Amino acid sequence: EKFEDNVFQIFDHILLFENHQQADVIDILRRYSAARHPIPQSTIFALEHVVDIPEFSNKVLEVFENMIKNKQIVSDKILYIFVDILYLSDNEQLRKKSFQLLDTANDNQDISDEIFDILELERAALNINSRSVDS
Repeated sequence: EKFEDNVFQIFDHILLFENHQQADVIDILRRYSAARHPIPQSTIFALEHVVDIPEFSNKVLEVFENMIKNKQIVSDKILYIFVDILYLSDNEQLRKKSFQLLDTANDNQDISDEIFDILELERAALNINSRSVDS
């Protein structure tokens, strides 16, 4: 079920002003976005405000993953988090998922030249690796 605008205003307030219910709001938004409902721009901004808080970052990133899969536009700040995961994670599956999300974001929106170059460099590396495995 789609939420009314005033519900998002309440969510924004909770996310921005460090209310003790932030974790609950993030869980609600995670489920809401997983159901392919769009997140309003003001709430996207509020989520960006809490993405750097360690206890929330993974679940907030899940909301942004859902948004990218739903073809919503996300900021460079969020895309750079996925770039960092792509380059810095030891987890092969996380890196692969980050590449796929960045690739999808590139299809959905204009991404910065820097992120585009990183994405294309990674794509070339994957092609080279797959050819060397095939030989």
